Amino acid sequence: MSDSVLTVATDTAPTSTHETGETGETGETGETGETARWFWGDLHAHSRWSFDGCEDHDDCSPLGELPAEEFLAQAQANGLDFVALTDHAEVSDFYPEGLDGPALDIWAGQQAVLAETDGILGLLGYEWTWQTHDERDGHPVGGHRTVILSDPQACAQARLRADHPVTGTIEVESDGTWYDEGEVIWATTPAALWEALDGAVDACGDLRWLTFAHHTAVRSPQPTDWDLAENTPTREHLVEIASEHGVGECADLDAEGCEWRVNRAIAHVPRGAVRTALSLGHRLGFVAGTDSHDARPGSLEDGPGPVGYWGQITGIPEPLTGFAPGGLTGAWVSGALTSDSLFDALEARATVATSGPPPAALDLTLVDVDGTPWPPGTEVDPANGPFMVTVAGLDARVEGITVTGTQALGDVSTDASLAWSWTPGDGDWLYLRLRIGDGEEEERIWASPWWATSL
Repeated sequence: MSDSVLTVATDTAPTSTHETGETGETGETGETGETARWFWGDLHAHSRWSFDGCEDHDDCSPLGELPAEEFLAQAQANGLDFVALTDHAEVSDFYPEGLDGPALDIWAGQQAVLAETDGILGLLGYEWTWQTHDERDGHPVGGHRTVILSDPQACAQARLRADHPVTGTIEVESDGTWYDEGEVIWATTPAALWEALDGAVDACGDLRWLTFAHHTAVRSPQPTDWDLAENTPTREHLVEIASEHGVGECADLDAEGCEWRVNRAIAHVPRGAVRTALSLGHRLGFVAGTDSHDARPGSLEDGPGPVGYWGQITGIPEPLTGFAPGGLTGAWVSGALTSDSLFDALEARATVATSGPPPAALDLTLVDVDGTPWPPGTEVDPANGPFMVTVAGLDARVEGITVTGTQALGDVSTDASLAWSWTPGDGDWLYLRLRIGDGEEEERIWASPWWATSL
């Protein structure tokens, strides 16, 4: 690998303008004539509709008291443009007053939360959770997926459950609430999940779906072993690189910068790392989320959510070492922010992931020899190279820029500017990691890879 073009700039704070797509910071105009810009959101967050969502669970976390109805208000308070409510799919009914009280349908409860979006794009989803700790010939089986649906009122056929030890009836001992399996539709492998979601499109009508693996490189609750054929992401465009479970970027933790925010409380699984997936040829863009379990999506300032305190729902009084605040996803969206325009961007892998608050502004592209800019996640024809890669205009808090690809380039800059050219061969790829600040104040941004593919 050698050199390429790319620009990054930070000026003004992002605003939540999903209804019009208008903002003081304009992006590039695409082939459709619509202006594209970055929108920011949390694609992985839970509420009390999850059995570990922790409403009123006094021994779980000081932040577990919010009701699910506060979910969207909290997302807006945290400056998000879009948010997904992704409660667990293992149980169907919630008994807030115990089994002798009324049963609340969890799917309907999630839909009610999202019924009044009021200035923010709310998406319906769930966490599909594979059997914890299962192995086959030394390889962890399955993995967790986040499922996102384009319709916040999607029909029940789109809610699918994997094989998981949580079955039957569960009592949350700290406050006496109960969750029950109820009516569950099963899909016990990733391929079965995708096939069932295709079937849900027929049942539900106008519906788009996407899935991505999350906390892929931690031993518990379940990694995603990319060496297993069943985990080949044939229907997936994205992978979650950071959440409150830590960062799963690297296989080799001795590589430059790779030890950062690795969850030390839970064993690291190199076969689940994002770089492992990329090295196997899986073309995945990057997203990040909080995985918050406290109805506080986008909460990056309050430390880990209840799962960081519970462990395996055991009432651990202090947070486990290694849990992090989580992250956010930036999506390069053309025109106004709608569920369709957001899905277009996510399916195109036009994303960045950040461990902290979004940068004040972000203009990040790869420019070919004809001057055409390409956002992160794009497949480009190597015949249109060399590609110029430039990063400039970031504020002085940028401490370093690292380029990783088919040939690891390492730290290419220790300040806020960068310019070089990339002449890739067919099949080459690279991505950028920006280090913002230093020491305890350090945060990171990961730009989805570009791939060179002969057309």
